[in-house]
Amino acid sequence: MASSSYIDPLSTLLSSHPLHVPLLTQLSPLLSDPSTPSPPTIFIHTTSTPSPPHSLFSTLLFAIPHAALLSPRIAHTPPLFYAHALRALVGHAPRWDDGLRDVDGAGEREGFLEGVRGLRGKGRGVIVVWDAERLRDLGGTGVGVREGGVLVVLLRLAELTGADISVVLISSQPYSFIRPPLGLAADPFFITLPPPSKEAALSHLTLTPPPSVPSHLTRAYASHAQYLHSAFYSLCSDPSELAYLAHRTWGDFIRPWEEGESAEAEPTPTQLQSLSTTFSRAHVPRLLALHTRSLPPSSSTTLPPASPSAMPLTQRILLIASYLASYNPARRDLALLSRASEQRAKRKGGGVRKGGTAASASKKTKPPQRLLGPKLFALERLLAIYSAILSLADVRTARVHPNTGAEGTGADPLDVEMGRAGVLQSVTHLTHLRLLHRVSPAERLDGLQYRCAVSRDVAGALAKEVKFALHEVLWED
Repeated sequence: MASSSYIDPLSTLLSSHPLHVPLLTQLSPLLSDPSTPSPPTIFIHTTSTPSPPHSLFSTLLFAIPHAALLSPRIAHTPPLFYAHALRALVGHAPRWDDGLRDVDGAGEREGFLEGVRGLRGKGRGVIVVWDAERLRDLGGTGVGVREGGVLVVLLRLAELTGADISVVLISSQPYSFIRPPLGLAADPFFITLPPPSKEAALSHLTLTPPPSVPSHLTRAYASHAQYLHSAFYSLCSDPSELAYLAHRTWGDFIRPWEEGESAEAEPTPTQLQSLSTTFSRAHVPRLLALHTRSLPPSSSTTLPPASPSAMPLTQRILLIASYLASYNPARRDLALLSRASEQRAKRKGGGVRKGGTAASASKKTKPPQRLLGPKLFALERLLAIYSAILSLADVRTARVHPNTGAEGTGADPLDVEMGRAGVLQSVTHLTHLRLLHRVSPAERLDGLQYRCAVSRDVAGALAKEVKFALHEVLWED
């Protein structure tokens, strides 16, 4: 009887989530069946497949007595993360009539571990963490790395507590990006999702219509999605982009039918073919030109603007530093580094030493740099500006990154070196994403030069997130 209770939810998930059939076939035997031992940690790498939604795990884990679904985007500090995880595992929700009483030890690492130990003998527990790459920002590789952060606690949770609990980490970046240094935890069980097949992408399109599609036009939307899939799949196989394209163009596709006399009726196959022909003549050439970059992105709003705000904290600060290095003259760096030194002296308890102001502005004889485009800069200059921004940005940011440990925070020198290695790895990752352009030849190992590839709007948005006043250090502002 127990085995039959797992068949119906799994079959429902397989039909409603065609993109994640490979994940479900591997994950369901590991987590859903209590008679099967589960790995203590599972790492799911989503390469070109959209991240599995919360509803998938809510249905998959319906029989698990203790389950927690979390994301570091919401629980963005260690106390918040521990508190949210422990409340979900024990099924506790603070109530007004109970004086908002919380679980004992919620918000503390030791309290979280003690709460998980209390689950021994009470059934299996599962913790699912989306955006696992952001766990780096919760102390996983920060100051005091030998003591470990949230990431190390999760990777060794079953070992530290002795409970039957599994931790599932979901990330779009490889595990090497978040692996704790110095062998603080064993590697998890890896699941790499393959690119979705053509049939799975088409099923995903037809099963995810926009909310504005009425019931009598569901078949019309399926026809529209199938047409776009056949026209654009060879150019773009990402199901998320295809779904976005189908949602944004649905209004243009169905407008001739809605303006007709029989708008409340369901179109016949012949009428759907006529709608597809009208739509292709009016819009497909423009969409193809936009996809092949024959038109500037500002001339159409079909594709969403790229935003690196979902990246880890280190990469966001590196992008800000690259923008300053490309658009500020090198002599401006001295003022930025001096402000950072004064800020560090103020945090140590001393007064702020007020120096002289910058030299009087000279008469400009050339166009502003923002009109000339980004300049080249050396890797050493990028790292120097990055360290200065750490001191001038939010205090919580400075505590997370070990590079500030060399300035008197008492961090171990080995921790500082591991942090520098993580920064260099982030530079390489940004280069692969084409957010930084490496200008120096590939065979050159020293004197590396880069160029910024983000706009002023993106740099300003990232600076606002880390509480850094970008306009105060830009030379032309």
